[in-house]
Amino acid sequence: DSVVQVETALAAMYLTAADERAAESLPPLTPAQVSKGMGEGFDWSLFFAGLGVTGKAVIRVLDVNYFKKLCALLAARPPTYFRAYLRWRVLDATLGHLGEAFQKEDLRFRHQLFGVKKDPPRWRLCLHTLNLYVPLLVGEVYVRDAFQDGHKASTATTLLKQLRSEFHRELSRSPWMSNSSRAVAETKLHRLLFQVGGPREWPVPPLAEAGASWFDNSLGIARYLVVRQLERLGTSLPRDDWGG
Repeated sequence: DSVVQVETALAAMYLTAADERAAESLPPLTPAQVSKGMGEGFDWSLFFAGLGVTGKAVIRVLDVNYFKKLCALLAARPPTYFRAYLRWRVLDATLGHLGEAFQKEDLRFRHQLFGVKKDPPRWRLCLHTLNLYVPLLVGEVYVRDAFQDGHKASTATTLLKQLRSEFHRELSRSPWMSNSSRAVAETKLHRLLFQVGGPREWPVPPLAEAGASWFDNSLGIARYLVVRQLERLGTSLPRDDWGG
């Protein structure tokens, strides 16, 4: 029952799309500022320290009231009250990487809730997982097959450069633009970077450990991706980065 109660309480805190646009937001904060400003009930500094985020003002709080209500909910109940809910969240997030018995129970649950009669084929689940965790690795395999001779990428790049040249001519003869606006537009146009089919250099993907279980490898790759994103906090990404 506590799982449903927590989910219901959290759902009541969420804003509508219209309210979200008007919500009070804050400039980037440090973990200490977040802990001080969100009220009692949860030590956010410990949470961010566990992630390795310390000192930097890189945390954006888009809805202050939501987190204040969340902290109030956490303060109103003992930690043991949330144990079943947290276990459920972990199980729900990792269910697709567990064994056959878990898959059967998940299908039975989805059948009762949504009317699902059978799971998609195994290959589709595997492909979905790879696209979710290592999309550039899947993309590299596709590009290697679809752009073998390089002609498609070369043709597309030529067309893009022609479009840029035409846009440059349009800027030069636009009477409504001031000289300063035209200069800014031309600078942006000059900085356009064309990469067709894939990045110039494919990133090295996280490697699975030979002999490890599907579950352990999935967690390992997920952990690698989280750490990689955290390391980018407060930094400027390279212009040719594809987000992999």
